[in-house]
Formats: sequence, C-alpha cells, structure tokens
Amino acid sequence: LTFRFDSEGEFNLSSIEFTKTGEISSVSFKALNGETGIDEKSVELAVNQSVLSSSLNGTLDQFSMLVNGVLQPITSVTIDGSKNRTIILTTDKNLIYTDEILVSYSGTVINSTSGNQLEVFSNLAIRNTLPILNILPTKIEVEDYDFMIGLAVENTTDEGGGKNIGYTDANDYADYVIFSDGDQNYQVSFRFAAQNSEGEIGLYLVDENSVETELLTITTPVTGGWQTWTTISGDLIIPNGKHTLRMKIIKGGFNMNWMEFILMEKDSDGDGITDENDLCPATSAGSIVDENGCFKLAANNFEIRVVSETCPNMDNGQIIVESKVDYNYKIAINGIIHSFTGNSVVRFNNLEPKTYDFCISVTGEDYEQCYTVVVDSGKTVSGKSNVVNNKASIEILDGTAPFDVIVNGELVYQTMSNTFDVSVEHGDLIDIKTSVSCEGVYSKTIELFEAVVVYPNPSRDRFEIAIPASKEDVLIEVYNYTSQLVVSGYYKIEYGKATIDLSNNPNGIYIAKIYIEKPVNVKIIKN
Repeated sequence: LTFRFDSEGEFNLSSIEFTKTGEISSVSFKALNGETGIDEKSVELAVNQSVLSSSLNGTLDQFSMLVNGVLQPITSVTIDGSKNRTIILTTDKNLIYTDEILVSYSGTVINSTSGNQLEVFSNLAIRNTLPILNILPTKIEVEDYDFMIGLAVENTTDEGGGKNIGYTDANDYADYVIFSDGDQNYQVSFRFAAQNSEGEIGLYLVDENSVETELLTITTPVTGGWQTWTTISGDLIIPNGKHTLRMKIIKGGFNMNWMEFILMEKDSDGDGITDENDLCPATSAGSIVDENGCFKLAANNFEIRVVSETCPNMDNGQIIVESKVDYNYKIAINGIIHSFTGNSVVRFNNLEPKTYDFCISVTGEDYEQCYTVVVDSGKTVSGKSNVVNNKASIEILDGTAPFDVIVNGELVYQTMSNTFDVSVEHGDLIDIKTSVSCEGVYSKTIELFEAVVVYPNPSRDRFEIAIPASKEDVLIEVYNYTSQLVVSGYYKIEYGKATIDLSNNPNGIYIAKIYIEKPVNVKIIKN
C-alpha cells in the first residue's frame, strides 16, 4: 500500500483503519486513478475490481488519451500480469514529466471477474511520475549531470554565478538525460575557460548497450584564465525521443560552465530552405534550388538547335538538345523518349516540318522545362536581279550558301554573300546554284533593252532616255503619230542617258527608235 499526498496542503497522519462494509460484487466497477508507466510510453489505470482479461479484447477504440490537449493514439490495451486491477494503455509516443494526460473510456464490454461492467469515465487525470529530464531546447548547467566519471565541481565567477566543472582529463565524462520533440537541428553553445591550452570535447548519444554515437566535437579555446569565460558554438541534429547525452573529454585542461541548445529552423532535405518555407521538401541532396526550395536549372541550361528540312517533302528536319549541367534527363518528341545526361547530345532526326512542343524532365526531381520550336519547310532557291550598264546586281532571297555564279554555262566565281554583281551582255544566261542541289537553280536571261526608259514622260520639251549600253553615242529617230520622221541624229550618252529636245514640235504622241544592238521603240508624250 502506497499512500500519496497529491495536494499541497499540510497535515499530520496518525493511522489508517480499514473496515469491511460489504462484498466486492456489490460495489460499482469503476476506475479510481492512473499514473504514468515506467516505460514512459504507457498509462496504468487502477480500477477497484479484478479485470476479466478476455473482456479487454476489441476495446482499443473505446479508450482515448489526451496529451497536452492533443489526442494521442493508443496502440494496445492490456492487463498488468502481476496486478489484475491495473489496465495498461500503451502509446507509441515518448511521454515526459511535463505532460498533462487525460484518459476517457466510453465502452460497455470490460467486466470484472465478479461480473460487473466497468463504468464509463471522462478526462480522468493521470498522475505524472516520470523523472525530470532536459527538454530541448534548453540550457543545461553542466554540473547538473545524471552520472559522471572523473570530473570535479567548483564555484564559478562567470555571469550568473553557480558552479562549473573542472579538473578535466581525457575520457572523463558526464551524462545527461534529454528529450527532443522530433528530429531537430540545434545550435549548441558552450561556455569555456582555460588558462593556457586548448582542449576538446565530444557530444554523443549513448544507447542501452553503452554504444556511443558521435554528434559533434568542439575544440575548447584558450581564454587566459580559469575564470575568464567565452562562448563557442556548433550545430548538430538530435533525433526524436528520450536519450542519454554524453559530454566526454577528449583532451582536458579547461573549465566548463554550461551548454545551451537552441532550436534551429528545420531543413529536412538540407537545401538551405527551412521546412516552413520549403514548397519542395524532398529535393535531392546537393540540388540547386530556388527561393521556395524547389529544384531549378538555369534558364540557359539547355541548348536547343533546330535544323530545318533541307528541301520540300524531304521530312529530314532535326532537333538537337544539349545540357550544361550533368543530370539524368528525359525528353519525348513524336512519342520517342530519349534519356541523356549533361555529357551527351540527343538528336531527333527525320522530322517533318511543323511546330513541336516538348518538355525536358530531370530524373528524381519534380522539374520540367518546356519548349516550342518550329522545323521549317525545305526551300527552293529564289532571287531578284537588276541590270544597269551591263552589270547585273543579284540578290538571293532563299537558298543555301555558297553560291556558284555561272554565265552562259561557265563558272565565273563562288560567293558566300547573298548579294553580288556580275558583268553581262545582252542575251547572257545567268545561273545561280546553291550548295544544296535539291534547292534548284535561279536563272536569269539578260534583256538589256528592257531597261530603256524615257523620263520625264510626259514632258513639255526635253526628254532623257536611259540607255543600258556601253556606247559613247547612239542613233535616235523620232516619228510623229502619222509616222513622219521629225528628229534624227546621233546623241551622246552621258552617265547612261541621252537627251532629246522636242520643244520645236507640236504636242502629241511620238515614237522614239533607239538603235543599239537592236532597235528599241519607246513612246514619248509631249504636252
């Protein structure tokens, strides 16, 4: 029999007397109280009659447990093998000494061995008897250890006073019981003082088999005095649950006052973006991410080149893809999937001319970069030309350089420019061939006399006639509308034109006959 004082009121107790008042079978079957189990994951409910163990089957959903106001799932309902008036509710959560725990029962199937049915109850307060431990984040005075070997405690003059540990030697250590609510990142700061030599400590988690798992090591600084204090920090990750934390001396010769654990914002995937702000919390280690923590690549990471169809109806276009950063990529065009890396080139051949929409994904990442490209139709050679003074100026509008310039079947020269000149005579045949034979040939027959032009026309008296010939003078005859010859003579050609004067002739329509390599007639209107 254990007598517990649950209130803070003070009183004296002399004796306890028990008097039998009836039979157990006549008493209502009810829960009396409860307390936390020594496994720190269970609650032990005390009832006032022996429990029929078989009646606990199927009662898991008839109990509920609130831990600090939050519903905590119950994983099993059993009876204590040595105390048949104790029902054990087990959870998968580590309970700690600061937890406020309430238990409720709403079932109708739990019976006592005497045949009574357990009464329902609501929010039964559970006595929390769990040991005090260091709940992170917190500041731990290092002299408040649970177990220690080799260290000594002395008064400190550090800010706040109290004690510090000293007389540190290699392999001395102190153990502390800690609790971390989840796998958490912490910054831990240490308060050290040392007269003239550096030391070193390590923090370890120690399991039930005394196996140490290193969390971090810290070199202790020289401060110039045993009570001259400074603070240095490091980062570590402590997993969820209750642990034994060991602070072990690797190299001694210093004093230590406290260590303080500060919770750092969690970054589960280690990409530098805290979970609170991370929209992509599972990016691969080492990935480049944006401000939202999502995988990214530079906008110019992919070089996309398009080769158009060489000639109409050939269907031989190409899309060529290269990457600057070495990841494993996938791309699909026309239903064909290619995998490639940043060290390779992927080509899609034999493409018909049209618009292609495609996306490139990165294996293992939630990422796509999409493109729209056009494979142009094949072209045939086309161009335009102009002839002035026995010189043809040619511009190739469509066609693939270099161009062969051929006059009357003879190659004159080859050029990469799409604009060029060539000397010609009347009747010459110019052929321009491209480097792609299926583009065809641009041909032009030179008709010099198509370029004989009169201007201004109409005019009052003087007319200039542009003559595309390399002569110094030219015979011109002018006839009126009745075919009478009114003007005849050789006219000097200056700057590619000859001038005639009809000021002494009446207004009307005239025909000028210009004698170059063959006679050319042009109409003149005098008004």
